[in-house]
Amino acid sequence: MSTGHPLVTIVITTYNRSALLGRAIRSALGQTLREIAIVVVDDGSTDDTAATLEAFTDERIRAIRFPTNRGASAACNAGIEAARSEVVLFLDSDDALRPRAAELLHGVLSGDRGIGMAWGRKGIWDQKTDALKSVAFVNPFRRARTGRLLPTMLTWTPGLGGLAIRREVFDAIGRLDTEQNIGDLDWTIRFAVRGSWTVRVLDEVTYDVYEDGPSLSSRIDPAYLRGIERILALHGEVLRAYPEAHAAYLYRAAHASFSLSDARTGHRYLNRAIRCAPFRPRYWGFKLAKLTGLTRAWRMLSAARGRRDARLRKSRHEREAGADRVGRIPMSPAVSTP
Repeated sequence: MSTGHPLVTIVITTYNRSALLGRAIRSALGQTLREIAIVVVDDGSTDDTAATLEAFTDERIRAIRFPTNRGASAACNAGIEAARSEVVLFLDSDDALRPRAAELLHGVLSGDRGIGMAWGRKGIWDQKTDALKSVAFVNPFRRARTGRLLPTMLTWTPGLGGLAIRREVFDAIGRLDTEQNIGDLDWTIRFAVRGSWTVRVLDEVTYDVYEDGPSLSSRIDPAYLRGIERILALHGEVLRAYPEAHAAYLYRAAHASFSLSDARTGHRYLNRAIRCAPFRPRYWGFKLAKLTGLTRAWRMLSAARGRRDARLRKSRHEREAGADRVGRIPMSPAVSTP
């Protein structure tokens, strides 16, 4: 690593993604902010990840290798511990940073110590075709017309990828919970409940997400359900103060239970969600679909709604990018697909 003091540490956690890891590392090395360090945490990979890392000789890169797979939260925590900079910027190993990401996000955090974390828009790309699918407008506070972290961040997280966090925030509220596979959501809740910092959302695209099938966060398995149940247990008091947020977690638990073929538990969680938020049509619609056997139609409707929203976000971004707004970053990805 460089002997100079880094301003930003880019933490890349990876597990069996040797074919994609190189792109992520190249995007980190290509930052316009030169005072960076890069920590790559190999979470017990069994593929060619070690060889991929050895091909990079830049002294700013440090590799940490786990002998066995310990999970994303443990890998992130190792990267945080290794960071020696004021700001930690997270990068998923199958994604890429835009060239000015570290510069822009560090500028925001260094300019106001009251801001605990910052992020920008995300370009969503098709891994196979290298085509732009959508642009994520990850500013929920604008949509909610409020600057309050609660209750928005009880149920929503920008995800660690592309998120720049002040190191002192981790020192104050702790690391990610290694007992669950959705530790970023749990950490976001702790951040919001603490209420000691604000957040800043940039209009610029700073991060590129490459999709090729379901992401880790979208896979429903027993570990995911355990994570939701752990959040309900750990944060039950604050969730009960916000019935809509509480209902959202109960609905997630219901959805996961049905996906795992546990209809009895699914109906129990779903009934609790409806009691918390009786005027949410989505919960009633899901219950009706389960009772009438129209689950497939419900999934098709949800998928169609998701595709429509993606098209609308992409169209909006194209209109704004074409308006030559000052500081706007082009739509093209940070680096080409290998």
